[in-house]
Amino acid sequence: MDQAIKFEKTNFIKNIWNKKPQLYKRPPHWNFELEINEISSIALEEDNVSRLIELPDNKLENLKYTQGPFSIDELSKLNETTPWALMIQNLEEYFSELTHIKSTFDFIPEEIREDVMGVICGPNGTTGPHIDRYSVFIIPILGEKTWSIESTETTDHDVDKRLFPNDDLKILKDFNSENQFTIKEDEFLYIPPGFAHHAVSNELSLSLSYGIKTPRTQIILDVLYTRLMEKLHEDNRVNLRLSASGSLEFDQIESMSPLLKALIDENPEMNLSEIFTQARQWEGY
Repeated sequence: MDQAIKFEKTNFIKNIWNKKPQLYKRPPHWNFELEINEISSIALEEDNVSRLIELPDNKLENLKYTQGPFSIDELSKLNETTPWALMIQNLEEYFSELTHIKSTFDFIPEEIREDVMGVICGPNGTTGPHIDRYSVFIIPILGEKTWSIESTETTDHDVDKRLFPNDDLKILKDFNSENQFTIKEDEFLYIPPGFAHHAVSNELSLSLSYGIKTPRTQIILDVLYTRLMEKLHEDNRVNLRLSASGSLEFDQIESMSPLLKALIDENPEMNLSEIFTQARQWEGY
């Protein structure tokens, strides 16, 4: 991994976003006084989303995944014998200073911003090697982790071939990266979609994860389909250009594309912000 550089919006948008991982120097106003015990206690709450990953025998194939909320007894049993990672969502709702993270990236549309997640790990704890299909910023708070990131992006079609058979987590069974590094407490890391990454905690640690997630393409198409269907007359039919050979090909359809464009152009209320917001609601986040 290259040396950390100063975060500059123009350079990030033009050269980094969705293109390559990058280590950055942390902005001076990111002063987060967070404690592990205080954050882990949020995992006890019924209305918060929390998850626990444990690795019996330190083997990924034995990974155990549990959804919260958790009891005090369950959390107190976590120890150094079995590696573990505790993830707690929506930390900005509990710690107002974390809004500084979102304000740093105020040029990113609100419709695709996620919450701030905390990840607490015991020694050798990890969330496993995995691939996110969205951008993520990693901010270390306490303790040190060893990180590694694959040098090339994995396409959507190739991801499934690399996974352990697990319905809850998409953990890679083949992770290939010789580039190991640590993130200092005055740095943060950007990882674009599709780049496999893995972090193992060298000690008890706390880091923050801030995701930037666009809706799934399938959901966007569902939203557009629903909205456009409301504008179409039920008897509207496709105009077809005949072929002398009697064949039927897609390029013979004369009305479909102009019709869709006209529907969008004639309905300016269908702005992308509303479509993204509706897609997020349908997707459940």
